[in-house]
Amino acid sequence: MPGSASNQLSSPYHLAVDAIDSLYICDRSNHRIQKYLKDATSGTTVAGPSGTCGSLAAYLCYPSSILLDSSNNIYVADTNYGRIQFWPPSAPNGTTILSGNTS
Repeated sequence: MPGSASNQLSSPYHLAVDAIDSLYICDRSNHRIQKYLKDATSGTTVAGPSGTCGSLAAYLCYPSSILLDSSNNIYVADTNYGRIQFWPPSAPNGTTILSGNTS
């Protein structure tokens, strides 16, 4: 059942896997990135507060794609705000590294 609890997703869209088989999921309608450790049944929000869409550095709005680098930095295509957000591990906020918006 769709939802925003740590064991639920709402419109999962894209995923990535790190070197230790943790699964990262763009939880699109919850405006967050969830991380599931191998064999876990619930996840941890690693980017974007659940349920809140916004343009500030701490928020995402309908994330559509995710990429991890070898240091587990997260790169998120933040669809509604036309930007790519860079999120280091354990960071409370992302940084816009590319934006198609001029306003």
